[in-house]
Amino acid sequence: MKSIDELREHQLVLYAEIMHNAEPLRWMENYRSADTRFTRVDSIESATQVLLTGYGIGLLPHFIGECSLGLERVFPEPVTSNTGWIVYHESLRNTARVRT
Repeated sequence: MKSIDELREHQLVLYAEIMHNAEPLRWMENYRSADTRFTRVDSIESATQVLLTGYGIGLLPHFIGECSLGLERVFPEPVTSNTGWIVYHESLRNTARVRT
């Protein structure tokens, strides 16, 4: 595939609208036309399993896609990004490993 616009010509794995509060999960919606074949899934785990069956093209977090044997990256560069938090339980606040 040479351009992102070519996604319209492929079968897509899209996320359920309830998951669209995370912008990266709705990113592929911009590349779906009225003629695009697609299926919707309600979790990243479901998307991974559907993609592993060879059903179509979908969006996964990098850390999942790179570890899933049988999946190929479509574009060499990331197409979107997300913010993550590094968290700990408050009871660990004063431990040496968290302070470090």
